[in-house]
Amino acid sequence: MQKFSEFVNERKAILESKAHEDKAAKFTELYEAKLKEMGAKSPLDLSEEDSKVFFEYLKNLKEEIKADEKKADKVEEADEVTDEKSFREYATSVLKKAHPKDFDQKIADKVIDDLAAEVKDGDWGAAVGKLTSGLGK
Repeated sequence: MQKFSEFVNERKAILESKAHEDKAAKFTELYEAKLKEMGAKSPLDLSEEDSKVFFEYLKNLKEEIKADEKKADKVEEADEVTDEKSFREYATSVLKKAHPKDFDQKIADKVIDDLAAEVKDGDWGAAVGKLTSGLGK
């Protein structure tokens, strides 16, 4: 039987790989949308002034992505879940990563509310287990 810590580590590696793919796809999507908005198919089609604007946009986009990563990493580990607030942050992060294309905050809130309501004697680890039990291999 697999230990919970091994499960968490394997799942984290899978999610990190998926997150990297999702970030790359999102970056490409925004990159192409900005070019289209500027009436170009390639950065080579831009004037010098538009090129400066475009590359400043890309710089800011990369900084936003890094800020989002830091925020998501803030409550990345299940071991850090010690109360309802940290559970909600962790659960939201897990659900966003598990459902990157169809994440719905209302549905996530309902799932999190239901799991939080079941916690007895401050056993947030049980809530984490229930949350992640259907998301592994």
